[in-house]
Amino acid sequence: MAKTRGVYRPSYRDKDGNLQYSSIWWIRYVDASGEMQCESSKSTRKSDAIKLLEQRRAQVLFGKLPQLLKYKKLTLKQFSVEYLQYCVNQKAFKQKEYVIERLLRKLGNVVIQDFTTKLIEQYRNKRISEGIKKSTINHETAILKNMFTIALDWDYINEQTMKYIRKVKQFPVDNGRIRYLKDDEYIRLMSACKDTFLEPIIMLALHTGMRKTELLSLTWDNIDMKSGFIFLNDTKNNESAQIPMNNTAREVLSNVNRRLDIKYIFYNPHTNKPFNNSTFRNYFISLLAKAEIDDFTFHDLRHTFGSYLAMAGVTLPALQKLMRHKDIMMTMRYIHLMPSYTTDAIKKLDAVFKPTIKKLKSTG
Repeated sequence: MAKTRGVYRPSYRDKDGNLQYSSIWWIRYVDASGEMQCESSKSTRKSDAIKLLEQRRAQVLFGKLPQLLKYKKLTLKQFSVEYLQYCVNQKAFKQKEYVIERLLRKLGNVVIQDFTTKLIEQYRNKRISEGIKKSTINHETAILKNMFTIALDWDYINEQTMKYIRKVKQFPVDNGRIRYLKDDEYIRLMSACKDTFLEPIIMLALHTGMRKTELLSLTWDNIDMKSGFIFLNDTKNNESAQIPMNNTAREVLSNVNRRLDIKYIFYNPHTNKPFNNSTFRNYFISLLAKAEIDDFTFHDLRHTFGSYLAMAGVTLPALQKLMRHKDIMMTMRYIHLMPSYTTDAIKKLDAVFKPTIKKLKSTG
């Protein structure tokens, strides 16, 4: 499609740093007073934006100033109500809702048109001073940016406000962190959760490598004891998955009390409803405190699953499949735990070069 000057789709960076484009077309033109104006066409069709641009240029030509868009004065808290309604069917809705709750504590009363790069940076620096991890702050920033991308599409803010938001950069973090339970930590954790509703959840996490959202949304329809697999329809990678169960995983599920009036395998015993993210997180934090385990998250149970498989000598391709990594580089983070991976590989050269070395000796 040929480019048309003055017609564009605003761009932004997603949480992985990839360049993305808004679905709504915008126009850019100089008005009769010489000021640059940016205006949404409110349409996903480029042809509509071109028509609007031609209309505005004609108005400018005759000395008319198009009536400037009057933006609705909304605070972030007010806008979040509409935004969450928009996100309600998204897979990570509960997690997003939890993050937005945190954002609103400090930024909820700020009018969205008044957001600046400096304001957001001040919020982020405050979070760092509170001891919050940079990866957590990056997650908050990514959701805040998405909120403003939607606000732009809905004509609640102008392009200039969006420019301020885009200037906020993510903190560099080490995504290669591998934290797993040591033997003594495992004993303390299992002792702390023994005979509680958390015990089967943690056991299944350690023996399947399943993510927290996958475990907490697990239903009995996902379980096939006969075949020995857990079937997931909606994973992090938006693909179906078949997770093999070992004897321990089978035993854990066999001992879970099944209720016919609740479809979920794991649920909050105090409400008989699915766990929400913040409640479950508080339960797990309390458990870690009881077990005297520091610097550990629920996702690190998945790292523990992968780490012990690596130390047991599982091959890299098998580990990638069990961890359900799309990219082998994610699995490579565990390679240093594979005791014989590199030594066995280098020994293969003996068979290659040994005949040549013998030949050299015989002719020497």
